[in-house]
This record gives sequence, structure tokens and C-alpha cells, in this order.
Amino acid sequence: MTRDVDYVDPEDCVKEVIELIKKTSHDTFPVVSKGKVVGIVSVHDMIGRDEREKIKDLMVKREDMITTRPDVNIRDVGRIMFRTGFSKLPVIDKDNKLLGIITNTDV
Repeated sequence: MTRDVDYVDPEDCVKEVIELIKKTSHDTFPVVSKGKVVGIVSVHDMIGRDEREKIKDLMVKREDMITTRPDVNIRDVGRIMFRTGFSKLPVIDKDNKLLGIITNTDV
């Protein structure tokens, strides 16, 4: 997994995240508030949205997203990715603190 993860705040607007996409070339970011993962947002979530719209209004919320833990077997992570079609999974601890992100390239 990658430990140094670019993430966004729920109060960020679409325009700010588009700038981060240009800067990093990443297309998906965990959304973190007060040190905890509260959602995830991808470029697909922002297509056709007003650039002033807040990320909190279009992100996939924590209860609806798929994450993984640092002790999960890499094969199980691969199966989750294959079955769900998600190519990036935030790695979190028991308190929803962001520890890293794992991608299909890592698997």
C-alpha cells in the first residue's frame, strides 16, 4: 500500500479537487475529516458538477464505500477489487483513521 496518501476535505469544492487531480494525476481521493475517513470521491463523481459544489455533497459516504484493513491478506484484497470493480481501496484502522491506499497495481 501507499502510505503517503493525497486526500481531500469534505468542505473542498470540485474546483480544488480538479486542481489536485492535475497536480497528482490521481483520479480518486479519500475524503478525510478530523483525521478520519468519511468518504471517497473520484473524477467520475465530479463530471458535470458545478466547480463550486462541495465534495461532501457528491462523495460516496463511509457507510457506502469499501475499505480494507492493514492485516487483510493481499489475495482477499484482490478478490474484493475484482468482485466490486473498485481499483483503489483506502486502508483504515479500527477508528477509521487513514493509514494508506492500495490499488490494483499494488495487488
